[in-house]
Amino acid sequence: FHKPDELEMYLGITTKCNLCCDGCSVDIDQTVDERIPTQPKTMEVATLQLLLEETVHSASMEKMEKVRLKWAGGEPLLPDSFRLIMQAKEVIGRLREQYPDIQIGQTIVTNGTFLTEEVVAALSRLDVHVSVSLWGLGEINDKVRGASRTQDKYPNILAGIQRLHEASIDHPKNLTYNINHVIRPDTASHFADFVTALWDTENDKFIGRDWRWEKGKQPIPIGIVFLRPKRTDQIAALQAGGYEQMLNGTRGSFEVMRQMIKKGIPIPPLTKIDMLQLFDLKEYPCGSGTSYIAATPDGRVSSCHDSLLKPDKWIMVKKNGGNLLEQVNTATDSRRYGVSTKFPESLDLAVQYILDTHGGTGCPHVAQLENQSKIGKVASVASALYAPLINDILSLETMRRLRLTEDTNASSLNTKR
Repeated sequence: FHKPDELEMYLGITTKCNLCCDGCSVDIDQTVDERIPTQPKTMEVATLQLLLEETVHSASMEKMEKVRLKWAGGEPLLPDSFRLIMQAKEVIGRLREQYPDIQIGQTIVTNGTFLTEEVVAALSRLDVHVSVSLWGLGEINDKVRGASRTQDKYPNILAGIQRLHEASIDHPKNLTYNINHVIRPDTASHFADFVTALWDTENDKFIGRDWRWEKGKQPIPIGIVFLRPKRTDQIAALQAGGYEQMLNGTRGSFEVMRQMIKKGIPIPPLTKIDMLQLFDLKEYPCGSGTSYIAATPDGRVSSCHDSLLKPDKWIMVKKNGGNLLEQVNTATDSRRYGVSTKFPESLDLAVQYILDTHGGTGCPHVAQLENQSKIGKVASVASALYAPLINDILSLETMRRLRLTEDTNASSLNTKR
């Protein structure tokens, strides 16, 4: 077992959101627990401070080297929750002094509709990575995310991404960003066009063609995520052809990437697709109880977002409560997940090993939903998407690295001449 060196705290600081994305992986505004008659919409400052302190303390007890704070919701850049993020700067600074051996990083997960000049200017004063969700180009994005107001639609999001991009040039030590894209069955056939628009710097459809660049146009980083089902009807739809649509759409985008490599465009490496990380040892998906804590605005914590909605699967954070990660895992019994990971018998043993050690077991909650609450079996995404894509990813990455080596050698030769 490879012990992780980073503890991730998912801070669901608000349940408010201006969009209604069909397929959002987090929906903490609907509770089935009668012990929670009402829920606060935005986290209190005192609750946030307590969560930050206990998280970093827990990482110290686990002898971890890093803490990743992921600001999310809801929409974390709504005015009330964004003020909370800015107020946390002082607490995080103090914790960095108190725990000098622990690196504290921050990521904000946003729908991109509030990236105004004022917000981006404030972000550039933080040490933060911003992940902007964009589920398609133009009307495709607006339709699947329920955007009706002008502020919520694609043109405003794109303008905000440009502001973010140009601010990252001016403040490279404080601000980085990427685009996060969810591949769905009904939009998968358009994913190749999406990749072209974000990576093909020589194409007229490249979204950054009129942006300011420091050293020439570069592909815009993309985080690739597959639609994560939360209901049995969604699972049935995926297994009845949805997975195949997403597989075909992903492979179609790979062909576009190959053409870019041939043209000499320096596309980013495919180090991670959804939970699958073929080039890193990743034995512990979120929800498996090794390095992940999720929190709600009222201070409930668990090892999984979905466990926050279930009776007896969460605890309340407490002052000086000891090792928060260990307490969360005890409450949710989450570490049982990795005891007996079971893949379909039809899957090659070598492929099973690759998936098992590189994050390829999928979401534990989805697996339990598919397998009548049984712990240990993997989600069907492993055999339907991850396994078929292994050779494609390795082939594409080999091609990318060979081209990079060729270009580097040619550049070195020209320099010598």
